[in-house]
Amino acid sequence: MCFSPALYLVGEKGDKGGAGPPGVCDCNTSGGNTPQGVNNPPYGSYTQRGNYRKVPVIFVVDSEEELDRLHTVNAIAFRKDQRSLYFKDKDGWQPIQVLFFTIRYDTIQYYTIRYDTIRYYTILYDMTLYDTIRYYNIRYDMILYDTIRYYTILYDMILYDTIRYYTILYDMILYDTIRYYNIRYDMILYDTITYYTILYDMILYDTTIYDTI
Repeated sequence: MCFSPALYLVGEKGDKGGAGPPGVCDCNTSGGNTPQGVNNPPYGSYTQRGNYRKVPVIFVVDSEEELDRLHTVNAIAFRKDQRSLYFKDKDGWQPIQVLFFTIRYDTIQYYTIRYDTIRYYTILYDMTLYDTIRYYNIRYDMILYDTIRYYTILYDMILYDTIRYYTILYDMILYDTIRYYNIRYDMILYDTITYYTILYDMILYDTTIYDTI
């Protein structure tokens, strides 16, 4: 649809006229001076819609000066330089405040606060979790250290007692063995001495007998 900064007046709707020849729209005309009625839709396409007594129009302007030249009351204009809509009432042209931006601002603010809250609680949770893990790690290390120390001491005591026990047992066995072999040696030596003594005595005796004979 082509719009022109020219002045359009909104008046009472007239009687239905006869169908005219189709027009040609030259939308690329410099200045936008398209004749009124050339860009209209086919006749009768909107005239029977509802019980409107006036035709709704949105004026398109390029600047504030063009906006001030529009003297139509209860009209809507679109300023291309600001990309905003204006409505003219008894107090003049007033910008139309779109509710979406207010809601969007509040939504952004809400989600920003929510993000900060979530971030705060996340940091707090991480710190608490870190402290808890650190606490349990320290507790675990202490318990593990005490357990290892306990079992090390117990192992050392058991090992010491075992070594001492086997040492005493070994000493006793060694003592008994040495004593046994000493007794055996003494007996063998005694028997040897006794044997040789007896043999010597016999030899000596035989010699004596031989000499006597």
